[in-house]
Amino acid sequence: MILSCQNISKAFGEEEILNNASFIIEDREKAAIVGINGAGKSTLLKTLARVLPMLAGTVTLSGRDLMSYKNREIAQKMAVLLTQGKDPGMITCREVIEMGRFPYTNMAGTITASDRAIVEEAMEQ
Repeated sequence: MILSCQNISKAFGEEEILNNASFIIEDREKAAIVGINGAGKSTLLKTLARVLPMLAGTVTLSGRDLMSYKNREIAQKMAVLLTQGKDPGMITCREVIEMGRFPYTNMAGTITASDRAIVEEAMEQ
C-alpha cells in the first residue's frame, strides 16, 4: 500500500470536521475524494499534507509514519495542489511542472539541465 489512513479526526473548536476517516490507497491506484461543500475534503487533504495537525489517527506513506518524514522527504513523495489560494498571475504550465522539481534542487532552488529534461519528459507524457 502507498497510503493508509486510519481513524483520522479533526475538529475546529467544537465543530468536528473529520470523524474516524479511514481508507487505503494501493500503489498505482487512483482515488477521488468527493462530497458536498463543507464535508471535510480540503481539511483531509491539508491534514495529509501536514498543513493542519490531526486530532487523532495514523497515516502511513509507503509503509512509514507520515510524521516521521522530514519536510524535504515528504515533498519528494507527495504534492498537493489545492484549488483555493492566491492568483498566481501569468504562470505557464511548464513553470507549474518545474515547481514539482523544487524538493530535488540545491539550496538556491536552481533548476538544472537534468531537471529541465525531467520536466520535458513529464510534459510529453
